[in-house]
Amino acid sequence: MANIQSNIKRNLQSKERNLLVHSQLSTMKTFIKKAQKSKDQKDLAIAFSYIDSALSKGIIKQNKADRLKSRLSIFVKKASAAEEKTVKKTVRKTSTSTAKKGTKKVATKKAKK
Repeated sequence: MANIQSNIKRNLQSKERNLLVHSQLSTMKTFIKKAQKSKDQKDLAIAFSYIDSALSKGIIKQNKADRLKSRLSIFVKKASAAEEKTVKKTVRKTSTSTAKKGTKKVATKKAKK
């Protein structure tokens, strides 16, 4: 432990800053994970704002912020596209199952194309 007053003060400042930085990083990571889970544009915008605030405070660098935003937006786009495909498949299945027997063959041929 330091025995000079300026070193003691510097250690205290360092500990306080360390706690602040780690809490802000943790919050940013939490919102990134929420955006990945929900796959919603609102959550994506919130995660982007936390990334930008961490960048402006000097917690992360520009390249890391750009990389996080890029990967997150790609992930959300892929996930939302996959959800749309599953929704379309369920709509097709329900429409073919409710069709009459004579029209059922026509509906399955169209679905294959």
